[in-house]
Amino acid sequence: MKFPAANISIKNWNPKEDYLVYIILNEFIYNDNQKLYQDYYHNMDFVDSNGDIYKLIEKRPPSSLWRNVFKFLPNTYKIELRFRKTPDNMDIEEIREFVLKQISRLPKEEYIEEWKNEIRNANTISSILGEV
Repeated sequence: MKFPAANISIKNWNPKEDYLVYIILNEFIYNDNQKLYQDYYHNMDFVDSNGDIYKLIEKRPPSSLWRNVFKFLPNTYKIELRFRKTPDNMDIEEIREFVLKQISRLPKEEYIEEWKNEIRNANTISSILGEV
């Protein structure tokens, strides 16, 4: 799986939510909130930067004693997300259309139009999804 990847199971992203709830940059999340996991990750489909679709099948809490002891420190408690590849995929135009639809739901701000133009002109899926 190539990151970043976007949640495509939730068809209408909530514009009041942090964008990074829907776009994951790597195979880890740093929050063990069960409701957050159930609402945005568990059993959801994600399209990766190659256009392949994966289903999130489980999470694995850190096994390291130190990661658990120092859980309160930022970016220490890493929960690994485990995915299973599906036979489905999306092409760049489908992903572009999907992400533009989500961004169109955001409040009209100056940077939104710039962001839309960047997505319209992107040559790769990674660029559309916000390659870091």
